[in-house]
Amino acid sequence: MIKIKKVLKKNPREPEAAPRYYASAVHDVKVDLNSLATSVADRCSLRRADVHGVLIALMDIIPAELASGKIISLVTLAVFTLMYKAKGLKPRPS
Repeated sequence: MIKIKKVLKKNPREPEAAPRYYASAVHDVKVDLNSLATSVADRCSLRRADVHGVLIALMDIIPAELASGKIISLVTLAVFTLMYKAKGLKPRPS
């Protein structure tokens, strides 16, 4: 079950407005690659080492696909896209 706490925050877009409470997830345990590989192997016919290799390959492939401008959809798990944040510049005078 996900633990949630309430956090009082100001909206940076409305600095004059009163702070509001927002839900914030509480993270208390970190799951590493080996734990994920073990959990997946327990649910399928692959060995932990095979699953580990697949996860490592996935970690290599995702950044390469994103760098080529693709969107990666893992159906109900996640969608990965690149996002850019830039400051606008004034046009150079002609």
